[in-house]
Order: sequence, then structure tokens, then C-alpha cells
Amino acid sequence: MRSLIITFALVLGFGLQLYAQRCIAGDCQNGKGKMDYGNGAIYEGEFRDGKIAGKGMLQFRNGNRYIGNWSNQRPQGKGRMIYDNGNVYFGNFEQSKLHGIGRMEYANGDIYDGEWLEGNPHGKGTFQKANRDVYEGDFRDGKYDGYGVMTYVYGATYKGYWKNSKYHGEGTLTEADGDVLSEMWIEGKTAKEVYAYQSPTSSPTTTRNNTAAEPDFSTTRSVNNDVKVWAVVIGVGSYEHMPSLRFTDDDAYQLFAFLKSPEGGALPDNQVRVLIDENATYRNILATTKRVLMQADENDVALFYFSGHGLESSFLPVDYDGTHNIVYHNEIKELIDKSRAKHKVVIVDACHSGGYKGFRSSNIDKSLAHYYRTFEQTRGGTALLLSSKEKEYSLEDGGLRSGVFSYFIIKGLKGRADRNGDRIVNVQELFNYARQNVRQYTASMQTPLLMGSFDPKMPLAVVRY
Repeated sequence: MRSLIITFALVLGFGLQLYAQRCIAGDCQNGKGKMDYGNGAIYEGEFRDGKIAGKGMLQFRNGNRYIGNWSNQRPQGKGRMIYDNGNVYFGNFEQSKLHGIGRMEYANGDIYDGEWLEGNPHGKGTFQKANRDVYEGDFRDGKYDGYGVMTYVYGATYKGYWKNSKYHGEGTLTEADGDVLSEMWIEGKTAKEVYAYQSPTSSPTTTRNNTAAEPDFSTTRSVNNDVKVWAVVIGVGSYEHMPSLRFTDDDAYQLFAFLKSPEGGALPDNQVRVLIDENATYRNILATTKRVLMQADENDVALFYFSGHGLESSFLPVDYDGTHNIVYHNEIKELIDKSRAKHKVVIVDACHSGGYKGFRSSNIDKSLAHYYRTFEQTRGGTALLLSSKEKEYSLEDGGLRSGVFSYFIIKGLKGRADRNGDRIVNVQELFNYARQNVRQYTASMQTPLLMGSFDPKMPLAVVRY
């Protein structure tokens, strides 16, 4: 759900002050001449009855320059406007305003090509941003409004209705990884998101700040009383501008398999996404994390796992080029913070990760019921399990065929960390187990950290009955 606001404030500022003007060349009455208007503006071109009419060029005192057709002292018809700030417009004018069909090339690299109304994009048009995102569709008063298609440079596409440059109405968002989300959108958010945030006690007559009455969403509230786990699992090893890592994809697949198992909550496919190597691009990581974790409600669990290279205050996606495409800790922290999940868990196996500041009648059914019931008995919060201190490196081991931290995290989740024998592995037990074993295995070269504000009894896994 992207908020895409573009503003076109293109007041030309025509309106010549016709005092102290003098004709400095040619015929400035009925013919071709050159007029100095005494305020820094100079016109050269055709005149009729002493007024600018026909074809000509005006150099404005502010540095703008217009070349084209004129009528009664004003640009009228086809013309080109070259702005002092580097913007260039070519197209139709009416009474000095951009009106009709025209193209604006902005100094920052953006381009709009289409219909204009009184100085603003209005009607059908195409807007290509400097980053190569392209919108094609309806505009109103300089905003995306009506039906349009946005094609994002990272591969995602939105087709549907817009209002005030935000998704609004029926629309389909197809992500770069092929996921399709067809929804009713309200000002950039899905209807589910909007309804979920409304109070179940609101009524049609309730007003806020003396504004219009708000609708009653109590019958469509999307919060589900059942606990669900929503997870994003990322493993990156095939870097071009960093040394390759051998086992990060294995670590991610092992955690993914665990989450799909009864011990990990038996997550259905729509609640867990795994991004490995070429799929783990900067754009995909942020888009997938946002899409998955934003589906969690106030009873749910949000889990983010990353295994790969890290620099101080950042994770490195597969398309890191040595300078660009860096996933900063704050970007992930912002998405985690925005998730409505009651329980939030971040597990990071990457160098310098310490700089992160920011689950019925069979035995399997019985285990799962025990697991999900335990969530309801804890107060929630956000727990960050980090593989190393900020200045430390996170190690891989050929004998383990895994990152050392991920190896003991997964072993702990599978039951080794259940110290009190209650068949639930909680966050404190998992950390204690991983920290002790990682430090021992690495001769204290790597020290895992546990940070955040959370209930230490927050469950992370169940030991099957």
C-alpha cells in the first residue's frame, strides 16, 4: 500500500507589466519587433495593434523563457516553456495556462505526458518517475484519480482505482514475487486494514473533532480471536559484492520447514513467505515484510528472520552493489512497529546484528492447541534475538553446515531449549540455550543478544506430545 503523492504547482506567472516599455528593434505595432518592458522582460516576435500576437519569444525577468504562439499578450496555442528551475514544458496553452495536451520534463528526471487543465495534469496521462516507476491512467487536479496502472521498477504492478494519488476502490496489486492481492482499497490501505482499526463500539452518529459522522464498522471488524503466526524468512548467500555465504539458504529453509511443522505452529502457506538469494532483493524484502506482517491483528504473532551479511545498522540484500540497496535496521523496525501483532519476534543471524535497535483430538492437535493457547496467556511485546554484538562477526561452520547461531536457534526451537519441561519453548529459554551454546562453540568469539520489551514467557515452539 503505497502513498504516491505528486504535486504540480506550475503557475506560469504571465501578466506583463506594460510600463516604460520601448521598442528597441523592428515594428512593435503591426509586424515583427523587439520590445523591452523595462522590468527585465524582453519580447522578440510578432505584434498586432501594439500587442504581442502571433509567434514570438519572451524572456521573463525571473529567468523563465517562453517560445511559441501568442494572442492578446498571452501564450495561446502551441508553445514551449523553459523554467529557470530546469523544468521544460512543450504543448498547448490557453490564456497563459498549461491546458490541453502537453509534456513536462522535470529537472529531477520525472516526466508527465498527457492532458492538462488550467495548469494541472487532468484527464488521461502518463507519469514516469525518475526512479522509472510508471503510472498510466486518469488524473485530477495533478493527482492520480480514477482508473490507472502503476508499474514499479522492482517488478510489482497495481491495476485499479485511485483517489488523491492513493489506491482507492477495486484494485489488484501483483508483487514482484508473483503474489496477487485483489482488494477493495480505502485511501491506500485495504478495507480490512481500515475496518480493523475501527472501534467495535463506534456508531453512525459518533463524531470526532466536530467532523462528519464516522461509519459503523462494528459488523465488519476483521480482528480474529484466533491466534495466527505471520512470518517472513530471508536467507541470502549469493552476493556479487560480498563474500558468498554457504549455509544461509539452508538456515532459512530449515526455519521455514520448522514453521510449517506442528512444533512450529503448522503455518499455512498464506501466513509465511520465504525469500532466498535472487528473490531477496532490497525491494522484495521491504514489500514482502510489509505485506505479510501488516495482515496480523491484535491477537497475532509477527516473526521476521534474516540470515545473511550485515553491516553496522543494516542488513545486505542480494542486490547490494557495494554502495546502494542496503536494508537499514530502522526500515525493518518501522515495519515491525506498524504491525498490529501482539507478539513480535525478530531473529537475525548476521554480522554486527547487535546494532539492531529498533500456533483438537490427536497428539498433534493437542500440541498445537497448547502452543496457541499459551500466546493468549502472555502479554506480548517485541523480542529481538540477535546473533552477535554490534562489533562482532557471526560465524558459519562447515561441520554444522549452518550459521552457528541459526543452528542452535533451530535446535532450541525443536525442543532442546525447553528447560522447565512444560512442552513450550519460550523466548527466554530459547535465548538462554542459544547464547550458552553459541558462546561455547565459538570460544566466546560470538555473543548472542536478547533485546526489546516483551514477556519472557512468550512461546516460540511446542514440543510434541
